[in-house]
Amino acid sequence: MSQGDKPKEAPAGFKQHIPDGKYLNRKRMSVFNKVDISAINEMEIPNHPKTPEQMAELMPLLMSSFLTKNLSPEVVTKVAGATTMETFKIGDEIITYGDDGKAYFILARGRVKVIVYQPKTDPQDPKLADKIMFEKTMEKGVGFGELALIYNDKRSATIRALEECRVYALDGVLFKKIIIKSSMQKRSQNAGFLNSIKLFDSLDKQQKLKLVDGL
Repeated sequence: MSQGDKPKEAPAGFKQHIPDGKYLNRKRMSVFNKVDISAINEMEIPNHPKTPEQMAELMPLLMSSFLTKNLSPEVVTKVAGATTMETFKIGDEIITYGDDGKAYFILARGRVKVIVYQPKTDPQDPKLADKIMFEKTMEKGVGFGELALIYNDKRSATIRALEECRVYALDGVLFKKIIIKSSMQKRSQNAGFLNSIKLFDSLDKQQKLKLVDGL
């Protein structure tokens, strides 16, 4: 991208890149092997105190998020309690392309820019800014950071604060324990819950069942 050129805006209906089927075949058996989710006792899930204002801000976001809206009220409350509030200034990177995924984020205030790079771009490339494929702005209420956690992969994009932002962060281990496992216990005896999540559209039926078994 030459100097002065602007990255293209994401096309209408853009969804964050999901690895192709061949890549998923290599990764799927290790989706949960970096953490023993069965070893996390429900009583050990942290509860970080929040003000009534913060809970009033966070709970509606969780109730409307596609990853948490189908959970029971009890589990949603646990998710809210397990999150920590973080603030970011203009220009701060909430997620950096190429980093390990360690948390899931819910944007409660502010706007962020999603920066997507050309496929196979080296995060350490000194001309990284020239490898931007397109950018997208996201408003409050969105959740992000789940792909790297689900696939035990690197961050696939950079997310930068366009203004002062407030996010609620859920530790990656707890993300797998509370959101994925609780959801599957409630809805996935036949992988039905996985079928309702577009993130898993690239997996065939057998792969989905193996993913359920891994939980």
